[in-house]
Formats: sequence, structure tokens, C-alpha cells
Amino acid sequence: MTSFPRSRIAACLMLVFALLMSGCSGAPTPLSPEPASGQASVVSTGAASSNSGLLGDVVSGTTTVLSSLLKIVSVTINGLLGGIVRNGDWTVTVPPGAYSGTGIVTIAIPDPSVRSCDLSISPASLNSFSTPVQLTCKLQTLDQVQTYVIQWWDPSAKQWVTLPTSRDTTKLTCSASLPHFSTYRCGKAGW
Repeated sequence: MTSFPRSRIAACLMLVFALLMSGCSGAPTPLSPEPASGQASVVSTGAASSNSGLLGDVVSGTTTVLSSLLKIVSVTINGLLGGIVRNGDWTVTVPPGAYSGTGIVTIAIPDPSVRSCDLSISPASLNSFSTPVQLTCKLQTLDQVQTYVIQWWDPSAKQWVTLPTSRDTTKLTCSASLPHFSTYRCGKAGW
């Protein structure tokens, strides 16, 4: 059995702390009406992909699972080329030209049983997009698709704000365009 050196554990804990403190800290954990499901994964699109004309290459990606609850996926994406990041039921699609330079896009899912995620980009100076980034949530039923919305946590108003949400009844997804990263959730309006 291999043990992790203390420095590696400390580095992982510092990463978790930094991610939790970035973006909209202080956001409450919503109670989800339906549990989320899925595995953490990293997806890149490149020349061999069927989307090769739409999105550029992802430079690198990492998946970090620090406990059975917290799941973090980080991918380095060139903002001029765009790319895709997936973690469980959540997908972030960065279109070409969303930002200038290269950023590390992170999807953190604090608890897979709650349909919410924390999105961040490093450096934080890139967290204002020229072209909106697409956030998509995979759902389980047609009823969920028809009644759920995507909301973001507004820390200054201390409330959830409903975003214009598009629905795909074939793929069972809800999507919203984002001008910046923050804390998001997907569920019935008004919950």
C-alpha cells in the first residue's frame, strides 16, 4: 500500500481551500430536489474531434477527487481557441474568443447529491467573458428539463438569481449563458 507524502496532502488541502475561497465565497449550499449523478471527466476537442472546427485544443486537464463528496476538474484552456470541461452532470463550453490568453477553468462539485457547482478561472482577471460561456446541466427526466432553471448565487444581494435557461428535451439538459464564473445550481424555480 502506497501512502501520500504529507506535502502532497497539504498541497491538495491548500488547493481545495483556494478554490472554495475564490469566486463567490459565502454562497449557501442549496438543497437539491433531485440528486445529481455522474463521474468526473475531462474532455478536450482537437483536430481529430468531430467538433474540430468549433473548438480548439485543451492544453491539459486534471481530475482531483479529494473525498467521496468533493470532485474537482481543472482544464487549461486557451481563450482564443475555446474548449470543454466536464464534471459529473455539469459541462462548461468555452467558445473561441471568450477571453484573451490562457486560463485554468475549474468545475468543483462540493457534494454530488446536491445539483450545484462552483466555477472558477485562474487567473481571476479572466473572469469576465467577451463571448458568453455555456453552462449545461444533464438531468434525469423530461419533467426536470421542463421545470428546472439554472441560477447563480449573487453574493452582494445574498440571493439566487434565475438565468435565462434553454432546454434540450432530447438530450435532457438545461443550459445558460454565463458572463462570468460563480456558484450555480439547477432545480425548480423558486426552490
